[in-house]
Amino acid sequence: MTLPTQADGGIYIDGAKVNAKPGNVICIKAGKYPYINLQNFNGTAAAPIIFRNCGGQVIVEGKNYGISLSRNKHYKFEGNGASGVKYGFLIDGLPKGQTMSNGLGISNQSSDFTISNVEIKHIGGAGMMCKTNPTCDPMTWGGNFTMKNVDIHDLYIHDVTGEGFYVGITSRTMSITCDGVAKTVPTQTIENLKMYNNITENTGWDGLQVSSVPVNAEIYNNTIKNFGLENHSSQQAGLLFGGMTSGKFYNNKIYNGSGSGIQVLGVGYIQGYNNLIVNTGQDPVAKQDGFYIDDRPVPGLPVLYVSISNNTVVNSGRGGIRLENSKGSIVSNNNFYNNLVVKTGTGNYITVRNNVPNTMKGNKFVDNVAGAGFVNSAANDFHLAAGSVAIDAGVAVSLFNITIDLDGILRLLGLAPDAGAYEYNGGVTAPVANKAPISNAGSDVAITIPTTSATLNGSASRDEDGSINSYSWTKVSGPSAGTITAATSANTTVTGLAQGVYEFELKVTDDKGATATDRVKVTVSAGTSAPGKPVVNAGSDLSVSTTSASL
Repeated sequence: MTLPTQADGGIYIDGAKVNAKPGNVICIKAGKYPYINLQNFNGTAAAPIIFRNCGGQVIVEGKNYGISLSRNKHYKFEGNGASGVKYGFLIDGLPKGQTMSNGLGISNQSSDFTISNVEIKHIGGAGMMCKTNPTCDPMTWGGNFTMKNVDIHDLYIHDVTGEGFYVGITSRTMSITCDGVAKTVPTQTIENLKMYNNITENTGWDGLQVSSVPVNAEIYNNTIKNFGLENHSSQQAGLLFGGMTSGKFYNNKIYNGSGSGIQVLGVGYIQGYNNLIVNTGQDPVAKQDGFYIDDRPVPGLPVLYVSISNNTVVNSGRGGIRLENSKGSIVSNNNFYNNLVVKTGTGNYITVRNNVPNTMKGNKFVDNVAGAGFVNSAANDFHLAAGSVAIDAGVAVSLFNITIDLDGILRLLGLAPDAGAYEYNGGVTAPVANKAPISNAGSDVAITIPTTSATLNGSASRDEDGSINSYSWTKVSGPSAGTITAATSANTTVTGLAQGVYEFELKVTDDKGATATDRVKVTVSAGTSAPGKPVVNAGSDLSVSTTSASL
């Protein structure tokens, strides 16, 4: 399916009106558009609808907004549709005077989606906004709908006035007026959020802000540079793990900002490890920390407690790591293990206030950058050099399941784990934990007899740290009829199918021998006879006697 344009050249499509079906791959042709607005496209978990750029890069140069996605469920918006183009969708507010309020907006009962390979720049507000503000429609209120299973990766957001990413509402309640009556209603939350491999650079406010994710927020492998450029108090963190949020953040690189590198204001157990935080908290008026952690208790949700381990924090404006407990709700033990804190400003290396229970082990504190023993700090290379004071300075942290470092190198190469985000490899190639490949057997297929063949597409399978060496298609269930014509290819055809439901499995093996599987269903339905020429039936032959008086 290819989407048509409006008279003004934009795309504004209601999926319910174009009869979009689960499993559809929808092409957005390369070119320039003033806006893209897609709503009411609903796939299924087994067969999501996929939006993809086709034939090159799609450029959106709108005045008020760039791309709006609302009331869509079970879908993927992917900018990987053109070979050699990293970001298949580009949202650029500069041609219209940087007036866009946000570049990419996701709202209004959206759920179960993936956003990937999008570049957003020159926005007057936030680069990406993902939330639903409550209206007089009760379905926009918290408790009536929850956004779930959100996957945001490989976005590049830069040169924006507001936040790079604004995901989730920061307030637990909001006031609205309906039919002249003012009321306060709860806001919606998000469950199961993953954000990874994203880059933000030159943001006026926070680099990456996440709030109201009380279940499974996972923020990792992101790079955040030059944040809080507007120097706006309370809107200047690199990574904000905000109110009503629980989960973990790890393997993030955060450089150069006026606010804290990582600010934690969440609930429940929060784990942060293998993060690199450099030159943060540099607000000239009120110096801030590398890590700033404080409680924001929410009735009905568990109170905050943290494990902060194996982070490298360099040149913070105030302190390295600070746990405040301003509301006095933190009563469980908090762990600070194997952190390397180098050259703080006016504060301490680690500060824990207001009688918070805590355990500190294996942390290493250095008062100047040269004394830490980095490979080349001037070039932002904070790997450990031979002789670094952080080598073997840590303690085992298997309790927290930290087995690899920021590079994926296995911990415990020496006598003990090293302090900080990087494990020293002795100047040789160190063993790296292999990531398993990702098998993708494609969308489910439905055919109707007289068609008896189907194409299985596994080309979306990938290996993030290597390559896929082999493919293997097998039939798991279904009628006995049917032949897989190319069982060891990424794509294959299955011929000679009979009526029924088949399930096929794709097994992929990467260059280090790790495997992964995925399955796809093929449904073969009985056909109906097409209208043809009329058939004449005069009945059976008759035999009569010649003496009969009549027939």
